[in-house]
Amino acid sequence: MLTSVIRFCGQHEGKPVSCYSGSTPCTEIEMTRFGKWFAIILLSLGVLVAIAISLTIGWRPILGPRARALTNRTFERTPQRLERGRYIATAMSGCIYCHTPHNWSAPNAPYV
Repeated sequence: MLTSVIRFCGQHEGKPVSCYSGSTPCTEIEMTRFGKWFAIILLSLGVLVAIAISLTIGWRPILGPRARALTNRTFERTPQRLERGRYIATAMSGCIYCHTPHNWSAPNAPYV
């Protein structure tokens, strides 16, 4: 601390001048203290925000979804696979009922 007082406040008649003796105002030391406290507060706020994000929504909305590597793997197209896909889309999960256009003016709203 003494070196910063000597560096910022200078010397008077060969003796170090203290900023608190009333001889020379030292705004540099006050600004250095302000900068230090500002950095501490800013860093603490950043840590708190990081903890809050981790505990609430997580980092995926900010970082984006995880993506798997694409492959060039293909599957054989057979009537059995087509029938299995039709069964899964209609009987098990009901995808066809929401994701297919319907003719709402006809009775029972058939698929278009």
